[in-house]
This record gives sequence, structure tokens and C-alpha cells, in this order.
Amino acid sequence: SAGSATIVSEEKNITSNNLVAILGYHRRLGDLWSIGVSYRAPSVQIAGEGTYFKSTTVATPYSTSEIYHGSTRAVTRIPAKLALGVAREVVGVRTFSLDVSLYSGTNYQDFPEAPDATDDIHHHEIANFAFGYEQFIAPWVSLRTGLFTNLSSADSPSASKGLRELDQLNLYGWSANFCIHTHEQTTFTFGGYYEGGSGLSTQLVGSSIKVIPKSQQIFTMLVGTGFQF
Repeated sequence: SAGSATIVSEEKNITSNNLVAILGYHRRLGDLWSIGVSYRAPSVQIAGEGTYFKSTTVATPYSTSEIYHGSTRAVTRIPAKLALGVAREVVGVRTFSLDVSLYSGTNYQDFPEAPDATDDIHHHEIANFAFGYEQFIAPWVSLRTGLFTNLSSADSPSASKGLRELDQLNLYGWSANFCIHTHEQTTFTFGGYYEGGSGLSTQLVGSSIKVIPKSQQIFTMLVGTGFQF
């Protein structure tokens, strides 16, 4: 800009330990239908600390500045979650399922003792949905597929606070895999899932926070085992 250049390097690390408790209940309603509910309590942070380093270099006229915070108290919170589900299963033939997940809100800053290094984290209440289908093609193997949402719990980001905020990305996805039933209680799953979408993000551009468009596309391969008792 105007014959000069500014180079900004930034590194932020957070290590956190949290206790998360989940209680669930499942009940069969006859031969075909079943329902379930689970509640995940808000996380209880046991320990958290982080480091932050930022270096700014201006080419013309030449100057440098640094910000460093070492072993700073860091905060992370996982919101509460209530999940409700219903399924219709014809044993050994096919299964339909529908899940609704309700998330609570929370608001905090991850580096409360370092205002020049903190990000503003705000989650509002949000609901997400998942639909699943399983079809047996042999007594020992089934195909599974699903559709799901991962809607953002973040508000539309703003640069007015001068702080980074959560990305507002509304993601939608699908999953596909096949499952080998080696025993009545044991399964092996092979496949993957995709989720993608677009939205807005706040990033440090030059020496100030800017709101920029962002898109995300993720495909994850999955290998899993399950044991039911």
C-alpha cells in the first residue's frame, strides 16, 4: 500500500481439559419402534492455559513490534445439548431414524486476562437434524446412509469490536458406509461422510480485523467398530 508493505505473523495455542457428562435413555415401543433421549450437561473446565504471539513488520519505513503472552489462563466451554430420536426398525431388513439436537447458548472470551489476544466466542441456541437409513443386502452386511445439518450457532460476525468471532458457517452433509455384522452384538463400519457450506469469518488482515467470505468442504473417511450390550 503506497509503496510499503506490512507483514503480520500470529500464533495462538490453547490447551484445555474439560469434564463432560452425558446421560441417555433408550426404550423400545413394540417390535418396530424405539425412542431415545440424551442430555449433555455444560462442560466443567478443569484446567486451561494458552500462549499467544504476534509480530508486525512494516517495510517502509522499517519498524517491528511484538505481542507475547505466555502461560495465560484460557477458557473453553462446551454448551449443553439435548438430543431426541425416533427409529423404526425391521430387524435384519431396514431401519429409518430421525434425530433432533438442541444446543444451549454460551458467551465467553478465550483469553480473559489478555484483551489484545482474546477472541469473542458467542453461541446462541440452535437446532440440528439428522436422518438415517440402513438396508440389509445380506444377513451379515448392510448399507447405511444419512443426511444431516450442522447449522452455525454463531451470530453474523462484525469487525466493530476489533475481536475475532466464531465463523458463521451453515453446513449440510451426507454419509455413506457399509457395515459388516460379524456377531449379533459386534459390527465393523467402513465409509465416510461429507459436509460443506459457506458463510462469513473474521480474520486478522494486515493490522485489523476484517469480515471475509468463507467456504468449507470436508470429506472424512471412517473406519469404526461397535459393540452393543
